Amino acid sequence: MFGISFTEFVVIAFVAILIIGPKELPTILRKVGKAVGHLKAMAAEFITAVNNEVDQPKKYIEDLKGNLQQTYDIEDLIDKKKNE
Repeated sequence: MFGISFTEFVVIAFVAILIIGPKELPTILRKVGKAVGHLKAMAAEFITAVNNEVDQPKKYIEDLKGNLQQTYDIEDLIDKKKNE
């Protein structure tokens, strides 16, 4: 979990109980959990926005490729008609 070992987790929990106190610890952990959830949602939204921005040029290039392919296909048809 979060790249820490069980021993490190126990030490952090013990220090948190000593510093914060057992009465306030659940409230603070709940707030921290909400903050982490909010940060994860923001990160996911950011990744989605970046991926959308990256995909736009790809789609544009694919459209250009399709248009070029259609143009060459039409020219090939015209050349075939002329040769007939």
